[in-house]
Amino acid sequence: MKNPSDNSEELRRKVLGLGDSSVRKTHYPSLRRRLVELEHLRSQLQRREAYLAEAQRLSHTGSFGWKALGGEHTWSEETYQIFEYDRSAKPSLELVLQRTHPDDRALVQQTVDRASNDRAGFDYEHRLLMPDGRVKHLRVVADALPDPSGAIEFVGAVMDIKAAKHAQEALRRANAYNRGLLEASLDPLVTIGPDGKITDVNAATEAVTGCARATLIGTDFSDYFTDPEEARAGYQQVFREGLVRDYPLELRHRDGHITSVLYNASVYRDEDGKVVGIFAAARDITARKHAEEQRFSSMLEAVRDYAIIFLELDGRVASWNIGAERIKGYRAEEIVGQHFSKFYTPADIANGKPDRELQVATSEGRFEDEDWRVRKGGSQFWANVVITALRDASGKVNGFVKITRDLTARKRAEDELKRYTEDLKRSNQELEHFAYVASHDLQEPLRTVSSFSQLLARRYQGKLDAQADEFIAFVAQGAIRMQNLINDLLAFSRIGTRGNPFAPVDCREIFQAAKKNLGVAIAESGAVITNDPLPPLVADQTQLTQLFQNLFGNAIKFRRPEEAPRIHVSAIRQDGAWQFSVRDNGIGIAPQYFDRIFVIFQRLHGREEYSGTGIGLAICKKIVERHGGRIWVESEPGAGSTFHFTIPDERRN
Repeated sequence: MKNPSDNSEELRRKVLGLGDSSVRKTHYPSLRRRLVELEHLRSQLQRREAYLAEAQRLSHTGSFGWKALGGEHTWSEETYQIFEYDRSAKPSLELVLQRTHPDDRALVQQTVDRASNDRAGFDYEHRLLMPDGRVKHLRVVADALPDPSGAIEFVGAVMDIKAAKHAQEALRRANAYNRGLLEASLDPLVTIGPDGKITDVNAATEAVTGCARATLIGTDFSDYFTDPEEARAGYQQVFREGLVRDYPLELRHRDGHITSVLYNASVYRDEDGKVVGIFAAARDITARKHAEEQRFSSMLEAVRDYAIIFLELDGRVASWNIGAERIKGYRAEEIVGQHFSKFYTPADIANGKPDRELQVATSEGRFEDEDWRVRKGGSQFWANVVITALRDASGKVNGFVKITRDLTARKRAEDELKRYTEDLKRSNQELEHFAYVASHDLQEPLRTVSSFSQLLARRYQGKLDAQADEFIAFVAQGAIRMQNLINDLLAFSRIGTRGNPFAPVDCREIFQAAKKNLGVAIAESGAVITNDPLPPLVADQTQLTQLFQNLFGNAIKFRRPEEAPRIHVSAIRQDGAWQFSVRDNGIGIAPQYFDRIFVIFQRLHGREEYSGTGIGLAICKKIVERHGGRIWVESEPGAGSTFHFTIPDERRN
């Protein structure tokens, strides 16, 4: 390329007119200014050419000019460097072809000829084969520019694209490697764009869908599943959360075959970290699912005491186990496909009970009931029925499982126990009524016997012989004991029939009332009765006072001769009730008598040792049971006794 600074001195002399003295004298000042301007322009041009040369060097891009008419060529410094020619070499097409790879020379010649004929630009790539055997890759681009005379000059650039070629080759190898990885997988693999469209697949995906790769690419990922909405929700979840694990779906082959899969997917990003798509892998779980179904089916078949039935959404029987056959009487081939209402009574079917049960199971997840059901042949059995809604991965109900147990034997036993309990209750009521009536009716004749025996004793004491006095004393004492027995029996019968309504009571007041009622016995025995804090209750205050009074009285009565009675009352909260404990330091009770002491009229000691009728603890037991609690004793002979009883703290009539 011709340097614009060449012949500058000649130009300068011409411009200044240095050879003509008249011109020099007349025009010298203006020419001087013109020279300065030209020098400035020349300096700017040189700087720009330097910038262009440096830019070409850095980008490995040279420039060239070629006049089609005459074949004159000009090259920039970088063009010489690319072709590795010395600056002394004159640019020409022959020099270009000399360096061109033999396999590409025809391409270069044809391109140049066509451009010259068509008077049009060109853009092509070719290789250079350097003298030392190195190969360079070039891209040559040129535009056709006409000059004022109409002749065409081609001005263009030549670029060393070795680095780009290497990058392309690396990309090609990377793509080939990635493609190899994709195709090596036996699992269907797919990449998905942000719009849900498939961008690539492997051969396994082609096989499982029955569609070619070219067909799949560009279509919506969700179109190839039995539930497109579920599939769409899956990849949207990946874009939202970054990944999914073991997402269950069913792929549909174009021939209708269904493959159960678990999808694992995650997003992938570009160099700037922007999410550009999803990589998803599907694991075929058809065999595993079939094996699980087989194991589950075997397990169901092994269950004989439960009828386990799977129902379709509309209530038709979908499966049937051996337990269902044993309980309901139908074989699988007789009942599968039938509506489960066949197991209900006509009355239940008429009022829509089967459908209501499915509605409850759908809305609440579960329905449970005990009622009569119908076997094959029409016989009925008492059944416990649980219906549970089954849901798919999206939470949508897709069926039900119904489990039935035959509780007929238990129902009969419960009915029998209920009848027995009612009979016992009626018998106890009649017995209490009899005891009350009997004790009440015996009062009058007993008073007569007692009065006349006392009259005989006062009138004839000492007037008859000693034996007569003894007999009269026996009659009087017997009448008194009978009077006590009748009074105790009357009190016992009144616990269940004449009790007061339960109401809030203060146990501290009850404790003090019981102590006050036993004031004489406490004073005579020197007894000390203490207590921990006692709770408020809902109870019959009169009966609770009698309960404490009987326990305190027993502790005073059955004391050790050498030691004053010491009695302590405590209470602790336990399982919805208050547990009271009355501890004494008396003579104690042997373990074999723990149950006997609570039976009416049962005594462990003779009347000569301890007075009483043997009904006090029986009354305590009945009072506690009326309040919904229980009573028991812990004791050892000679070590005192502790009577425990419970009173529910929320008891009501």
